[in-house]
Amino acid sequence: MSVPFRDKGRATTMKEARKGVDCWGFVRLVYLLRRGILLPSYDECYGDTKDGTAITPHIMAVKAKHWQDVTEPQEFDLIILNCKGFPWHVGLVVRPGKMLHCGEGFGAVYEDYPSKRWPQHNIFGFARYHGEQ
Repeated sequence: MSVPFRDKGRATTMKEARKGVDCWGFVRLVYLLRRGILLPSYDECYGDTKDGTAITPHIMAVKAKHWQDVTEPQEFDLIILNCKGFPWHVGLVVRPGKMLHCGEGFGAVYEDYPSKRWPQHNIFGFARYHGEQ
């Protein structure tokens, strides 16, 4: 089943996901369905997915609080991608070199990183969830 992109989309079931999710909404959905962990929504923290001035500092704050930087990504690690020169987009590592993510214009996709669409310089980093501190 395909999952379309929807600005500020959040879902807790695949049925709801048919209406669409944004990149964080997709990460959140996968964590819930595959790991039983309901990550915070954070949809109140930005106006829309084009609001980089709100999204970039928010990604950095959330990462610092709940995620640990890693250099050798594993399944379920967060991949943070630069868009327009800023860490603005997230996805999940499926295995080293492969990720799942959801974005405007393409919906949820499984693809390589680095790749033509996501060259090495667009990969800001990887982080592993460690929960609340």
